[in-house]
Amino acid sequence: TTTGAGAGNNNNNNNTSNTNHTSTVNVNDEDDNRTIRRRNNNNLNFSSTYTRYLSPSLLLSKLIVILTFLFKVIFFPLKQISFYLFPSREFDGLTTTGVADNAAQAFVKMIYQDYIVLIHGHSHHHGPVSQNNEHDSDSDSDSNGESEDNELEERKLITTCPFTSTGYANTIESITVQSSKHQQSITEYTSSSADVFLPPTELPPPLLMIYLHSPLHPASKSFITQKLCSRQILRYLNSEVKHSQLICWGGSIHTADGKNVQSFLNVTSYPFLALVRVRPQRPSNSNSSTGTGTTFNNVAANLEIYFKMEGPKLSNIHTNTLYTYMSKSIQTYQNLQNEEISRVITRQQETQLRNEQDREYNEALEEAQRREREKEEELQRLEEEQRFKEEEEIRIQNEKEEEERELKEKMDHKLNEAKRILYLYGDEPDSTKSGSSGGETFARIRFMLPNGKRIERKFRGKETIDTVKSFLILYFEENEDIGKIENFQLSSNYPKKALVDGEAKLESEGLCPQAVIMVQDLDA
Repeated sequence: TTTGAGAGNNNNNNNTSNTNHTSTVNVNDEDDNRTIRRRNNNNLNFSSTYTRYLSPSLLLSKLIVILTFLFKVIFFPLKQISFYLFPSREFDGLTTTGVADNAAQAFVKMIYQDYIVLIHGHSHHHGPVSQNNEHDSDSDSDSNGESEDNELEERKLITTCPFTSTGYANTIESITVQSSKHQQSITEYTSSSADVFLPPTELPPPLLMIYLHSPLHPASKSFITQKLCSRQILRYLNSEVKHSQLICWGGSIHTADGKNVQSFLNVTSYPFLALVRVRPQRPSNSNSSTGTGTTFNNVAANLEIYFKMEGPKLSNIHTNTLYTYMSKSIQTYQNLQNEEISRVITRQQETQLRNEQDREYNEALEEAQRREREKEEELQRLEEEQRFKEEEEIRIQNEKEEEERELKEKMDHKLNEAKRILYLYGDEPDSTKSGSSGGETFARIRFMLPNGKRIERKFRGKETIDTVKSFLILYFEENEDIGKIENFQLSSNYPKKALVDGEAKLESEGLCPQAVIMVQDLDA
């Protein structure tokens, strides 16, 4: 036994030592895992820090910022010195107020004095012929738009400069504003419901003729003298300008405004002439397939080129050919405008016709709906009346039933009360007894009913008038052949009086030993 116990203790010790060894190994493994995870986290933190602060893209961007700042610092004095060495000329600077207009006015003055006056003589008009400067002219103040002599009119058309005296940006802006007003008038016209079909009130925007002049180019002077300022071209341009079909803008490439236009239109040879249509630029079509998007002084416009010619091809063209190209381009534009207005009027007429048809249909539909509503209302009214009638009949029937029920209850109560009263005094006394017997008085009463019938009954003298009435109530209930008498009154002949006191005894009322009582139907 001792040996076995010792062996058991040895086994327990071995198990305990194994358990301790296993727990020690698990603790060591957990420490190793934590050490590995900590080392990995440190590596990740270092990697993220390196990526954040030492990445090539970040370093490159920082370097660019530093270089940009250094270049600004270095070249700022050079910029200031250039302003003193090369000051701005009269027509330099696009952002300077009035510079573009001054350049345009100088160009108009140059064309008029250096070419038109030398070729065709003087005129009172230095700018383009229009309705406004016709009224401003002293020579036209007396005529006030009336018909003039054909020779004077012809003279005016060939001795007036057709170019506008406003800068390119202002010219583009005026055309876009007119285009927007014209489009708005079309929108208002198409959305109106007028019965009279009239074209839109605002005129369509004119075409823009752009001429870029290179003063040092050898072909520029001959082109202006022989083509642009020829009698045929001048007359045509001024006529179109007068009728608001064309705006002519010209500029020298030695000015900031002209240089900007030359750069925008990618002009590489001179002279340059183009006819373009100016439209307000929408965000969705900033680069049109048929034109070029442009923005001047925050004025966004889309230029659609109808005619463009430059360089030797333009300088060598015959005047009649140039006139044909320009007139066809302008006529094409006018036809497109007329077709657009015609489409608008046709669309408006179709819309008006459709609206009239819709209105007639809606009126017929409303009339049918009105009749249907009236019919439904009439049916509802009849149903309401029928329902009210039925409800009234039900109400009357219920009231009648209620009255009958109450009357029956009242009658039942009356009968029960009559039975109770008769029960208190017992049955009818013996018919052989009359007068007084054994100290008790009796009364023989003859009742005269409303139908003439007579009935008799004996009562004790101590019984009351209510007992007599209870007898009659039960008698009328049991004998329906007499007629239904519910409310009645009793009266005696002798002594003559009405028996209304229900508590009065028969002997006190003088009805003993015999009496005649008249029964009066109060409901008769």
